[in-house]
Amino acid sequence: MVLTYHTWAFSQVPAAERYAVPLATGVDLFMVLSGYCLFLPVAKNPDAFSVRRFARNRLWRIVPAYYASIVFVVLLPELLVVLWRGMGRAATWQPLPDALQVLSHLTFTHSFSGTTILGINGSYWSLGLEMQFYLALPLVVLLFRRAGSAALTWATLAAAAIPLAVPFLALSPGAASVLTMNLPVRFFEFLLGVLAAVVTVRQHRAGRTLGPNAQLVSAGLAVAVLLLAVFAVPATRIENLWLVTASIGYTLLLLAFALASDDSVPLMKMFGRGLLRRLGLVSYSFYLVHQPMEWFFSQFLLSLHIAGYAAWAAQLLIGGSLVGAVAWAGYTYVEQPAIKRGRKPPFQPQRAQAAR
Repeated sequence: MVLTYHTWAFSQVPAAERYAVPLATGVDLFMVLSGYCLFLPVAKNPDAFSVRRFARNRLWRIVPAYYASIVFVVLLPELLVVLWRGMGRAATWQPLPDALQVLSHLTFTHSFSGTTILGINGSYWSLGLEMQFYLALPLVVLLFRRAGSAALTWATLAAAAIPLAVPFLALSPGAASVLTMNLPVRFFEFLLGVLAAVVTVRQHRAGRTLGPNAQLVSAGLAVAVLLLAVFAVPATRIENLWLVTASIGYTLLLLAFALASDDSVPLMKMFGRGLLRRLGLVSYSFYLVHQPMEWFFSQFLLSLHIAGYAAWAAQLLIGGSLVGAVAWAGYTYVEQPAIKRGRKPPFQPQRAQAAR
């Protein structure tokens, strides 16, 4: 969804923003999935959660690939200048990010400022938010251990009020936009995923799952809520109501798949097979590099006077393949070794000494 949205916008298709709005909500799905995937093991066994183990696993999971992608994204325009000049065409060297941009991105604090949030790569803003989710998760686990799912439900309802309250905070448009990309506003989406994980575990343990017909109805209801969020809710002019509504729609869609019974055939099973499985494996590296690569590719197409739907198709097929190749390299040589390293215990137990 995110790739389709960016390529549509870069291709200069008439009225692109109008028709691409539903695709832009894909980021809301990411936030819900983040809460769901991170909390699902906790919902199964709350006492097994370890802050130290969680921090080690998450840092090894996202940081190496993220740092590697920063190096790639910074060097990419310079490499393209070399390639362009080698083809006999005029090209100017691109300015490198300043120290503030680099430092804020390395420390995941770039999302706190309008100057840095979209500085190196527009897609990186969600990495700062993801790190905020990681810092908040131990508190969510503690709340669940002490007060149970009822407290999580009340916390989620309270969090839903925050995005709706942003217009009443008398913030500048820039400050309001930055706030919308950070934890206070997006925490509601994360908590929806957390609640979905709890519901999934409890319903499966109780044997209450959805058959094929019930799953179809549930998915249809979720899609109806999503369509409402992107087409009807904006007409109300209630700021951020679309965010709340879209998040609920994606949560309902997630539950329609997660609560499927064994005799149903949920679409989620497709993601464990063939090409879709491979795309899932490289999706993180794909996300990290897709936006700058597709933007430069769109500029190349414009230099050939290719725009509109033809450019969009070329970006999806050719540009997407190029991004996929880089993502595969990133997954193979950066992500996989780091994931394996993160799964190792931080301290190796000493071998027992031989009996005397």
